[in-house]
Amino acid sequence: MAPTEPPAINIEAENCPEAVLNWYNLTSLPDYRRKCGLSRDLALKAKQHLCFLGWRLWYISKQGRWELRYTSPINGKNYISLRRACYGCIQEGGCNNGIPQNVPLVQENNASSSPPKKTARKPRKYQKKTKMQPKRRKKSKKDVEDIDVNDDESYEYEEFEEASSSRNARMRDDCQKEDSQQEEKGTYQNDSICSVCRYGGELLLCDRCPSSFHIDCLGLGHVPDGDWFCPSCCCKICNRSRYTENCDDNVDVNSLLVCNQCERKCHIGCLKAPDFTHTGDGDHLDNENWFCSTDCEEIFLGLQNLLGNPIYVGADNLTWTLLKGVKSDSFEESDPTWDEEDWSQKESKLNVALGVLRGCFNPVIDAFYGRDMIEDAVFSRESKLNRLNFHGFYTVVLEKNEEVVSVATIRVFGKALAEIPFVGTSMQFRRRGMCRFLMNEIEKQLSYLGVEEIILPSSHGVVDTWTNSFGFVRMTASDKLKFLDYVYLNFEVKPKTVWKVYEFTMII
Repeated sequence: MAPTEPPAINIEAENCPEAVLNWYNLTSLPDYRRKCGLSRDLALKAKQHLCFLGWRLWYISKQGRWELRYTSPINGKNYISLRRACYGCIQEGGCNNGIPQNVPLVQENNASSSPPKKTARKPRKYQKKTKMQPKRRKKSKKDVEDIDVNDDESYEYEEFEEASSSRNARMRDDCQKEDSQQEEKGTYQNDSICSVCRYGGELLLCDRCPSSFHIDCLGLGHVPDGDWFCPSCCCKICNRSRYTENCDDNVDVNSLLVCNQCERKCHIGCLKAPDFTHTGDGDHLDNENWFCSTDCEEIFLGLQNLLGNPIYVGADNLTWTLLKGVKSDSFEESDPTWDEEDWSQKESKLNVALGVLRGCFNPVIDAFYGRDMIEDAVFSRESKLNRLNFHGFYTVVLEKNEEVVSVATIRVFGKALAEIPFVGTSMQFRRRGMCRFLMNEIEKQLSYLGVEEIILPSSHGVVDTWTNSFGFVRMTASDKLKFLDYVYLNFEVKPKTVWKVYEFTMII
């Protein structure tokens, strides 16, 4: 028999839209049961956001025990699990702008008689998003993920799981296969969130890549006329999308080369212009490993020289090692120096590093594509979508007697900027100064390479640690506008991004 009184629900309301999205996608993963057990904080954050939006959490007596239910303030639907409640919240737009759902929303301005912007791909300009949608998948009438329950209905969660596990696994495989085919064909749909702030809403769509942006995040006052290209798709020399407007007759000069280090782009026409002095490898403009400047080339070579070579730091047999998690079939076939055993050892160490970071962070799952961003960064995985392209990442490990102690992921955008989104230390080695050994050596090596600034997205709880103990300062909105050319990682709900500047004086 259930107790006479249901348990008290003491959940403080808090605006945490990312928690709802991340929890929904986390529970879509094949091994979500194990991960869910390690992610109670994320589940609590998701419940706090539901309370913030006005959802009602209540208990129902079921077979001698109390089970939690969730009721939407929009349509009164009841949900049997947190996953289903999160899905319903996403469908209702509850992760869009943080406005409580029990407050009536103001409709669009009726004073304007202009028709709404179209969302066709060509010439698509502006995309109105009334709700943030998760990655779509095929549905079935029997798909238990689409079942809502009423007050007088209840189901065992295990019954749902048993009936749906095999079908959902097939659906996930189909979706992954479809995504892979789309990427190969270059038919990516535009992103559903802003590449700068990672929120949805009314988005300006790039006409060259899948990225989307808020006009405010770009510092624009209005929607541009004609075709529009994001900062990452514009030439770093002329700051334009095209070298000449007549693309049909000037395909070659309008083509863009991507620097292998800073990831910025240059028109072939700009590089060949007589009034431009190119400082990179001007004789090999079609080379895959092309660099826009000698600075980028020297940084790339410097990083390659560091790869796999342990550096002794401090005492107690501590070593600092730079690793790169890239393995491609073409590389294996074309490179006579390929060593499968060496790769296996490196892959094993990267998996250990991944385990350390997962022990320090809640799951960082992209809300729309379901990708594990920590894993993608550690293994340097590519994507056509700029904000999910982790090809440029390296992993740094600090080891003590060959045991991984601390880990950081780092990406160097040429001389101007480096980012360090994930830093973590094994539980048994915390509060021993290991993170300081790791960061000091990173800063030392970056200074040797001539890197001027470091940015680091930080959660609210550790901002003071980075600013007071490591010398970082908070970035302002105007600071971030300086780096629109670079797509760096931003993974927390309204993170406090901090940075460190070398050879410059910052006014806070």
